[in-house]
Amino acid sequence: MLLHIVIGATGTGKTARSVALARKYGAPVVVLDRIQIHPELAIGSGRPSDSDISGTRRIYLDQRPLEQGELLAADAHDRLGKILADLEHSENQRMAILEGGSLSLCELLFSGSLLQHYQVGLEYLPLGDEDIFASRTARRIESAFLRSERPSIWDEVSSVWQRENQRNFLRTIVGYRAIIEWCEQQGMSPETASRDTPHHDLLGNYLDAVVDYARKQDVFFSATYSQHCDSTRERRLHV
Repeated sequence: MLLHIVIGATGTGKTARSVALARKYGAPVVVLDRIQIHPELAIGSGRPSDSDISGTRRIYLDQRPLEQGELLAADAHDRLGKILADLEHSENQRMAILEGGSLSLCELLFSGSLLQHYQVGLEYLPLGDEDIFASRTARRIESAFLRSERPSIWDEVSSVWQRENQRNFLRTIVGYRAIIEWCEQQGMSPETASRDTPHHDLLGNYLDAVVDYARKQDVFFSATYSQHCDSTRERRLHV
């Protein structure tokens, strides 16, 4: 089975690219993300809406309620191995698209032996111009705080505010941590804070955190691409 792996930092267009490939080749998309497995965190994790991925099959490593806590990277890697084996042997799939995000999981994937069992193509989406990236990300963050047909990120944080374990779990996630720390500094619950227009200092803190993390991701994925593209016979599928 061919695995075409799309890697890149948050906000570089991995989902759009994976969806386009899935629509053309009829291949399932396996999501290498340990946060998007939580449906309650759809907005903050960037989990796409049903309309965004219409006509494709998107496979998450789990559908995990927040109350069950974090899916550890090693467990996520084990789940990935089982998913790929099922796709190849039970469903006779000839191709799968892997959409890569979580650093800890991708580190295990590229340092381990799992990929040796498959034909692999690797595609890297670079961060690009940082000012353009920051401007695009700022617009995405602002929209996350607005209520529409989907809940806002305020709703996601409010739902766990009185549950210490779940709040502490969100504190480990980029973006959510900025909201939690800001609310605590202001002595304000997210439900109360959401009644006002988004606060500029909060939006700035959130953006800084995302940009810093994206830089870290980009360094890793750029190095991974350079190290592995020869051994994987790197290819870019065309849409």
